[in-house]
Amino acid sequence: MQPRIWLAPLMILRRFVSAFLRVWCLCTLLSPITAFAADKAAKTAADAGAKSDTAGTIYVVVNDTPITAYSVDQRVKLLSLEGGGWQQRLQARLRAPDIQERFKTFAIAHKPKSKEEVVALQKQFVEGLKQQAIAEARPGLHDRAIAQLLNESLQRSEAKRLAVLASDEELNAAMSEIAQRNKKSVKDFETSIGASGINVHAFRERIRGQMSWQRVLSQRFRGQISVGKAELDQEVLTGSAADTGTSGEVELKLQRILIPLKAGDAASSVAGYAAADKLRQQAKPCSNLAQLAKQTAGAKFDDLGNVNPLSLSSEVRPILASAEPGSVPPPILTKNGIEIYGVCERTAATQNDAARTTARNKIEKQKFDALSKGLLSDLCAAASIEPRNGFQLTKSCGTE
Repeated sequence: MQPRIWLAPLMILRRFVSAFLRVWCLCTLLSPITAFAADKAAKTAADAGAKSDTAGTIYVVVNDTPITAYSVDQRVKLLSLEGGGWQQRLQARLRAPDIQERFKTFAIAHKPKSKEEVVALQKQFVEGLKQQAIAEARPGLHDRAIAQLLNESLQRSEAKRLAVLASDEELNAAMSEIAQRNKKSVKDFETSIGASGINVHAFRERIRGQMSWQRVLSQRFRGQISVGKAELDQEVLTGSAADTGTSGEVELKLQRILIPLKAGDAASSVAGYAAADKLRQQAKPCSNLAQLAKQTAGAKFDDLGNVNPLSLSSEVRPILASAEPGSVPPPILTKNGIEIYGVCERTAATQNDAARTTARNKIEKQKFDALSKGLLSDLCAAASIEPRNGFQLTKSCGTE
């Protein structure tokens, strides 16, 4: 064998693994289902079609609906494609100090005669590592699968009760959209799913369940999710927008009274804060702060004008982020002393509208998720959940 075959084998291996992970990560319903699974299409399709003697074993009955070993096995396979924790395990294996020597030993045992054969052996080597990682992650996936199926059974029943279960026509349209986003026809998309050992009907019913549950939530909580201006400003200033240095979203017209304190004098700080709070109760923004400062020994008044809150100190910013115009928030103890702010005006800038939209979507999703969890918890409390055949639930209803 020529030495050039072994030039930087680890570099080639890692490049392959990066691509490998991309093609196998289903992650969400809109993530790509790729052709990699088709390499073992015949075997996996046969496995999916063949039920073992225990495939019909019932693990749990939820309101007279059974969850069988077969349905759990199908969901485990789907979770495996979505990641399921095996990717992190695979990455850890590939970062092992001896990975290069292990691959070299593996390849030499197969006596490759060309670079192309080495590349093929790399795929085989990584596939072996992947299967080990999936096997290790499988116990956790089994519990997650049962929890998901239990929850989805309750969600589907609620959708039926409210008459909002997605129809076959709507499901077909959703599948067509998913296939298009994966740049496949519906037939090719479903073939890819089947080649991964996943029952296409089970996959479709999962989509139907998710569509229907969203309709349940929309019907039950219509009009209950709103985002206030102060709440939105808070997220823009202290959330993802602030983390990325976004500025100019909001401007505050501020006035300030600064009361200096002696460094290290705790008693002075306590007494000074109490006095400052009494002063705050008399304050009226953009009206009498200057006069109050003159009446307080050592106090200094500043008319700060329009201020971008992101330019304020970390002690001050969270307090003012949600302050309404015309308000005087509680005194703030800073390294400079005690500061009292009057918020005269609050102006939303026109730039970075995308950041504000992102912030609003984030808040709405958080509220929507909280309502979803609450409703599912109520359904769980009212449900009849009966383990069968000695099976014990390791995750409570409503969790995953």
